[in-house]
Amino acid sequence: MTREEAKYMSECHKAGIRIYPIPKYGDYYLEVEFNKTSMFLPKDIKKIIKGKERYKSKGNEWVQKIHELYKHFYEKQIQPNSEKNELRKVS
Repeated sequence: MTREEAKYMSECHKAGIRIYPIPKYGDYYLEVEFNKTSMFLPKDIKKIIKGKERYKSKGNEWVQKIHELYKHFYEKQIQPNSEKNELRKVS
């Protein structure tokens, strides 16, 4: 894992976004979980998106897809919100 990938994952976890593989019949499906807090308690789950794409468990394609998804959610949800907060501090 690169430093950048670790940053995306860490920031997503702080925002309550978690991505993980679900084993099924020797392959993996990915799930994206959105939570109210970073504690990841079952009662705090807001939404779970179950992936439809199947990844072979022996390869690392599913790992790369997890990194891509963390980057996507960081750029689309977390970074814009942090920029808005910075603007509020300056105003």
